[in-house]
Amino acid sequence: MSVSTRSPNTHQACDSCRLRKMKCSKEYPQCQKCKEQNWKCVYSLKTIRSPLTRTHLSKVEDRVKALEKLLVRLLPGDVEINDLLRASESNSDIKEEVETIDNPQFYKQISLTTEDLSNIPITFKNINKISREKVQKTPSEQTLDYQPEDYLIDLEKSDLNQYDEREDSLNNNISNIDQPLYSPNTDGMAVLSNDIGLNYDSPKSNGYFGINSTNGLLKFLSLKSKKTGGKDVVLNLNNFSYNDDEEEEEAATVLDVHLNEIWKGINSGRIADLLDNAAFQTLAVSSYFDIYHNAYPFVDKSKFMKQFNAMISGDNPSEYDYAKIEDNEKKLSFHVLLNTILAIGIWCISGESSRVHTYYYQRVKNLLQLINVFEYSDSQLFVSYVLLSNYVQKNNKPNTGWSYLGLSARVATALGLHKEVKLDQFIDHTNGDSPRTNLKLYKEIEHRKRLWWGMYFFDVGTTLTFGRPLTIPALNTIDLEPVLNIDDDILNYGNMSRIEDAEVKYPTIYTGLIYESELTKISTRIYNYNSSVLKLKNDLSKMIGLLDMNELLEDFVGKLPLYFNQNDEISTPNLYQQWQNTKYAAQPIPKWFSLTRLRLNCRIKNLQMLIFRYILWESNEGFEDPNFIALIKRCRNICFKSSVETIEMVAKFLEKFEIDRLTAWYLTYFLFQAVLVPILKLGIKDIGLDRTDEVYYRTDDVISRYIDISQRSFNKLKPYNKLAGKFVKIIDILTTKDREATINYESLFAIEPNNVSLFDSMEDFFNFENDVMQFK
Repeated sequence: MSVSTRSPNTHQACDSCRLRKMKCSKEYPQCQKCKEQNWKCVYSLKTIRSPLTRTHLSKVEDRVKALEKLLVRLLPGDVEINDLLRASESNSDIKEEVETIDNPQFYKQISLTTEDLSNIPITFKNINKISREKVQKTPSEQTLDYQPEDYLIDLEKSDLNQYDEREDSLNNNISNIDQPLYSPNTDGMAVLSNDIGLNYDSPKSNGYFGINSTNGLLKFLSLKSKKTGGKDVVLNLNNFSYNDDEEEEEAATVLDVHLNEIWKGINSGRIADLLDNAAFQTLAVSSYFDIYHNAYPFVDKSKFMKQFNAMISGDNPSEYDYAKIEDNEKKLSFHVLLNTILAIGIWCISGESSRVHTYYYQRVKNLLQLINVFEYSDSQLFVSYVLLSNYVQKNNKPNTGWSYLGLSARVATALGLHKEVKLDQFIDHTNGDSPRTNLKLYKEIEHRKRLWWGMYFFDVGTTLTFGRPLTIPALNTIDLEPVLNIDDDILNYGNMSRIEDAEVKYPTIYTGLIYESELTKISTRIYNYNSSVLKLKNDLSKMIGLLDMNELLEDFVGKLPLYFNQNDEISTPNLYQQWQNTKYAAQPIPKWFSLTRLRLNCRIKNLQMLIFRYILWESNEGFEDPNFIALIKRCRNICFKSSVETIEMVAKFLEKFEIDRLTAWYLTYFLFQAVLVPILKLGIKDIGLDRTDEVYYRTDDVISRYIDISQRSFNKLKPYNKLAGKFVKIIDILTTKDREATINYESLFAIEPNNVSLFDSMEDFFNFENDVMQFK
């Protein structure tokens, strides 16, 4: 007797029996009725209906949210998911679109704009089609004949082979004070680094600086001017005069009177006694937290001060003896951080007028040699790398700062700082953990966020300054929440169990970090887009894309709190309104807030100039389309408006506020970036463009007025930043076309080692020899 086989998945009658409402034998592969009637026997799977429960609905909602996040990553930023749903096509088309997404050739949407998608249904199929078409256009139709970055590397000067930012004069045995402190043609702002056509033949390279950097831009325009014979651009960077008898004004060296008193009180002549003096270190640490920390609050101040005070109080004098801590990584990492903070603190007081901060930096390098930084790291070393990157950049070591940032990014991800930590796993409510214990955990996670986002915007900002490729992890791999706007006074002295209770709406030292981080996220997209279209000729598509990038910035500005508004008449009243019933009420605006507000607004303007300044040097000849001309003018207006507003903001700031070294560095940086735009306008010929209806560059006299304002501002900044004095001369070079003699470039940019002293009042006191400072 034969045995019928039943499919293991057969739980219901076959389709034929179900349709005819007949009893089915459920035999497989063919039931008895189908066999008798010669019907096709098909067993469809049983329909499983979704349970109408809250749990199932929550799972579906979570899945929809996850899919929406995926769509946001795939789609251009200006395409709404609701538009996709409203404009969806037939079911067959949707099926084809799904297949398209799985296709490995699906093009990442980085350069599509709303204009590209304005006349078609917004679907994956159409987006992918347009993307492929844009990629497949022949290079001759779009690309520039003279590619900007193709001529920035000079093999004869070893651009690909080396850079050298070592300080041979600063070692354990200081014996060669005639050695210049830094290379005379290197700066942390990436302006003078490398040869920019100023008749300076250096045997060494100072690294690669791309077209997005000021140095790369000037070098490219100079080379293009030579190649085209000045047809499109005139930048006379090679022939100019300079009076060697006119010495640069020395940076101001009048320091805090307490520093002079400390040095006179030591009276030993040994530099080590000054560096290890408790009063001197306390003053340096106070300078760091009063000036630098308020701008960049990365260090856990309470934890650091507890360690520092224990050390200088004499409770543990062995902390000073590096030989005794050589095998203790935690103590070594603390001293790396300590000496980094001391170096920055002294730099904030004395800037380039003193070498003392460089001796603390030398200690940092010696300590790092005791730690294998590739095999050991911790949070103190991580924050040290971040701070060192900024410190050495401001002391004209751009590549060294770049390397510190690269190391810090690797350490950060290795420590998992980019991941959000769910603290519920650490809090056992059944054991009755105290609210303060829970709060300590939340403070720790908040500190982790400050470390990560601080490193993040340092890294991206440095990348934009140097014109190099972005190396920071992609945003879609970071799930860390933003920094909270916490008032430390409430957090440390209030009675609370949740960190959110210390979150406030008025500005704190963390507010700038919050908005700097958000702006940096936008910066990465703008920078990637600009890099992708830089090689393309000016056309309607390019102009629209650039304007779309500018809209991202405009949207960001529209969401900023009013106290960050660049207009003082709007910012100041709102600021004091927010600060009612706080310790800042009725007090002068603190310096840290003024610098934070200025830096944020200048960064926005700087990004707008970065977006649009590339269109200035390209010829518009042959374009008669009025729509295209209108777009060109609109883009140029935004670029010049940002430039002018930056120049005016810096000038007003110099009139209203006291300047320190940190503030002077940023004012100098943003001002030169801004004044470069009207300078370029003077040297670029307008073809087919009428300037009579333009606001900021109607005539050369209007342009020259802004250049004059900038030069006056640089002259005010010279006592605080030597680069400001050099930029005054560079402006003269770039705006004067009739100079014949050539300059001794080395004498212009060399730092005179014999003019470096600790204090003005002690200019004749020091004689550095064999690690000893002796009175004359």
